[in-house]
Amino acid sequence: MEDKDVFYFVLMGLLAMFCVVGIITFFKNIKHNYWWRWIYLFGGGYVLIDLFAIATGLEFWHDLLMKMFDVTASYW
Repeated sequence: MEDKDVFYFVLMGLLAMFCVVGIITFFKNIKHNYWWRWIYLFGGGYVLIDLFAIATGLEFWHDLLMKMFDVTASYW
């Protein structure tokens, strides 16, 4: 494993940790949350799913991202 790979996985681990802490904090303070703060919860969930898919190398996720960013496709 190269140094840049170690840095990348440490960075992904920190980001995942911050997402989990944020989700825990959200539920601990749920009585003080405004309705629009649910956006943060769903955003954190998406980031965790994205990090998991990248770390495990899910082929479906890679194909989806390639289709999303294909600016030569007709749906753009």
